[in-house]
Amino acid sequence: MSRSSRRVPEAAIARPPSEVDLHIEQLADNYAQMSRPDMLKLQLQTFGKSLKNAIATGIVEIVCIHGVGVLRTELHRWLGKHPNVKFYQGARKEKFGYGTTAVKIK
Repeated sequence: MSRSSRRVPEAAIARPPSEVDLHIEQLADNYAQMSRPDMLKLQLQTFGKSLKNAIATGIVEIVCIHGVGVLRTELHRWLGKHPNVKFYQGARKEKFGYGTTAVKIK
């Protein structure tokens, strides 16, 4: 399937920011009551939606701010299998340390 056939009208899709912060306190007010698996699920779903919208709106790179723990590991595992990801690599270490990943989209 070509890139143009995957696109939906831009008015229907929200263009995501170029940097997506997945720290749980940025995503949920009630994070203190959430289980760790629920937090991880919300974080991965949030990035998945941002990546989907980036693909649909023609963005070629998106940066994920995630930290260096389990979320990073799971995110990299997921990105490695994603058919629309060209490659991913650590990003902006001088600004965020090792807790970011730049994702290049096909």
